[in-house]
Amino acid sequence: MALNPYIDPLLGIYNYIGFKEELRRLIKEKEFSEILLYLIDFRDFKRLNLLFGIEKVNLFLKNLFPDLQNLISYQCTWGRLGPDLIAFFFLLPPKKVLFNTAVEIAEKILEFFKKPIKYNSKTVKLDLNIAIVIYPYDAITPEELLEKAEKTLIKCKEIPNTYLLYTQFLEEDLEKEAQALELIAYAVENQKFIFHFQPYFYTLTLDLAGFETLVRIIDKNGNIISPGTFIETLEKGPYLKSFEEWCLNEIKKVIETMKKSLKNFSIALNIAPTSFLDQDFLKNLLELLHQGYGKNLIIEITERTFIDEPQRLLTSFRLVKMADPFVKIAIDDFGTGVTSLKYLLDYPVDIIKIDAFYIKRMLEDSKSLIIVETLLELAKKLELKVIAEGVERKEQFDRLKELGCDIVQGFFLARPLPLEKVLKSYTS
Repeated sequence: MALNPYIDPLLGIYNYIGFKEELRRLIKEKEFSEILLYLIDFRDFKRLNLLFGIEKVNLFLKNLFPDLQNLISYQCTWGRLGPDLIAFFFLLPPKKVLFNTAVEIAEKILEFFKKPIKYNSKTVKLDLNIAIVIYPYDAITPEELLEKAEKTLIKCKEIPNTYLLYTQFLEEDLEKEAQALELIAYAVENQKFIFHFQPYFYTLTLDLAGFETLVRIIDKNGNIISPGTFIETLEKGPYLKSFEEWCLNEIKKVIETMKKSLKNFSIALNIAPTSFLDQDFLKNLLELLHQGYGKNLIIEITERTFIDEPQRLLTSFRLVKMADPFVKIAIDDFGTGVTSLKYLLDYPVDIIKIDAFYIKRMLEDSKSLIIVETLLELAKKLELKVIAEGVERKEQFDRLKELGCDIVQGFFLARPLPLEKVLKSYTS
């Protein structure tokens, strides 16, 4: 018996071609109706294939699929568009509120998959993402609807177990990401990353304490592009390892160059959350520390790094300190994330950086001032140093000085500079 070229043989539902043609037929028949289309991506199937084998995972999916179908009470058309990609669409029933219906179904699916699923004496936990597009508001052809669903899924994948409805703003965000990715690719291929350095100072004396490194890209037209344009795309994209390799090599050169003109300086290097948990990057960082660069280096970790794998992070911290006890570890943007205060006890942290958000508000907002005062008092009792970021006014500086803040950084004191200007301005 010949196989139906429009049917997925595993689940007995439409494949990509069949699904698209059924969607086209419905649009033609119900031209002025509202159609909801869902795209469900099971994130863990590649991992499960490695653990259990493709055949067993396919059987698991086959057994699971009826449960997924039963969650949806509407008459749906289903399709398997890829090994781990399930889709369905349906006409919005009369008197149903479009947005409410779209959200209720997505939340019902996510709620079902919150619980581990038992199969053949094994327990499996699936993470997934759901993209939702609506005809005729988001697009009017099957090709456009599926394309926008896939784009929505790309954005949704940034956080597991979430759903997202397509919007024009999402399309604009993806376009910006594509432009950022093109810029990063150009910088990697043509060695167009550079560092600028923002000085920071001891509050009491205004003596130079060190510099924070801030990455820039020189684009094709010679313009210097600030990190706000590309840093998030860089951290989650395919060029991060190439950038990390450049970053560690460049920081060694910078330290060697600064040693010739400066004394008792430090360089703060902000590490991406994923990088500090990457074994290859950690190996290269430890090698740099073994070469003696730690005494001039502060490793800055953002608060969100603590969320994902705190135990692995603690191990990484300890390895770093074993490689060079003189290296300093700082928590960047402190107070804006969800870091538990116990991390200040358990982790070998030396410095906290109070985020500019609080510094800019503290003179006008009493609650922000209380937070700054509390953090300074806490750090003092824990014998941690504090750097206040975003000092842009003399009044802010004066208040931080009264409060006993150790180090200050911001445009009131100095803006980021290229290396050559740093050497001219701060020669010992």
